[in-house]
Amino acid sequence: MTYQNYSLRQLQQIDAAHHLHPFTDHKELRQAGSRIITRADGPFIYDSEGNEILDGIGSTELLNMYICSRPGAVKPGSCGTAVPGYTFKIVNEHGEVLGANQVGDLLVNGPSCALMYWNRRDETKQKMLGEWFALDAARGYVLRVESLFGRAPGGPARGSIATIANGLLAGSTPTVFEDRVVSPTYVADAARATRALVERGAAPGLYHCVNSGSCTWYELAVELAGLLGVEPKLKPLKMSELKLRAQRPLYSALSNEKLRRAGIEMPSWQDAVTRYVRSR
Repeated sequence: MTYQNYSLRQLQQIDAAHHLHPFTDHKELRQAGSRIITRADGPFIYDSEGNEILDGIGSTELLNMYICSRPGAVKPGSCGTAVPGYTFKIVNEHGEVLGANQVGDLLVNGPSCALMYWNRRDETKQKMLGEWFALDAARGYVLRVESLFGRAPGGPARGSIATIANGLLAGSTPTVFEDRVVSPTYVADAARATRALVERGAAPGLYHCVNSGSCTWYELAVELAGLLGVEPKLKPLKMSELKLRAQRPLYSALSNEKLRRAGIEMPSWQDAVTRYVRSR
């Protein structure tokens, strides 16, 4: 039986039965079908009926436990091995896989990843699997960009910066975040960096590819107004004042260090915005 077959009331009862109140006695626990830890033997722990309790890792985004210890194979300091159907790896800030006993970020892939996220399962799956599959390819490059701005040849300018510029030129008062820090990316610079990676035969993998430096959206809008020759009539807004469907971090700046080690320098965001304005 899956969770869809339970009523809300049944789910609440199941949840209540497995959350222990500190004053609940053993008799009530047994009646509810719950268990408590009563004995430990080194890394092994057991419940009130002698069953071994296994540690594991799960998360809301995966809707499932994806790493778990196995009966009789518990190791101190370890959460176990991958649950069948799931794969994971630990990487550093540049996306490079780390070896044993190294600290990094945990990347997990599995069938329940963000299941029904915003009720757009197929769209979410495509976006999440794309990076994972590319990194597993023999010669795959994944370039992470942020706050893209610019235009395709012969096409219209797109992105938040174009919206702010159009508003300033029209005499309106664009609303911009004053406390969210980003690393803007000019599409022309991202395209040149992508080509350079391929032509240089750089090591495949994950690269951050943004214009150098960082700024708040307010600072960027003030710079943009100066380049456009208009008064910076702006309405500053804090992230906390806006109700978003998905929470966004205040600090989203990225480092180009790995790209720099490959011999590719990205121009500053101020230089990129200057060239963008001249091309309008």
